[in-house]
Amino acid sequence: MRKQSEEWANPVMLFREEEPSIKYICYASELTERLNVPEEELDIAIERAFKACASLNISIKQNFKSVFRTCDDHLVTDWRLSPLACYLIVINADPANERVARMQVHFATKNFNDVNIF
Repeated sequence: MRKQSEEWANPVMLFREEEPSIKYICYASELTERLNVPEEELDIAIERAFKACASLNISIKQNFKSVFRTCDDHLVTDWRLSPLACYLIVINADPANERVARMQVHFATKNFNDVNIF
């Protein structure tokens, strides 16, 4: 067993996060571009997705990973998203946007046979 002083000697260990078993598939900024939605609208969809996760005790931290990225030589905050996070954001986005509506229908028809709630 390592002594406590040995653990403090390695600063990398102090800030290391547990790696979740969830695979991240895209960034929120990429989703903004793909869906052609304003950033403010995506923020609303993300907030709704957070609420859905919270009400079902699904880990927000594991599905939405806050990261910093550079964009045009500026540091910006972004989210790395799990498949569940992407799905929740799309279904909570505004269906008046044609791209959003297409993705919502895609997800609904792709997964409808797997849903056994009726």
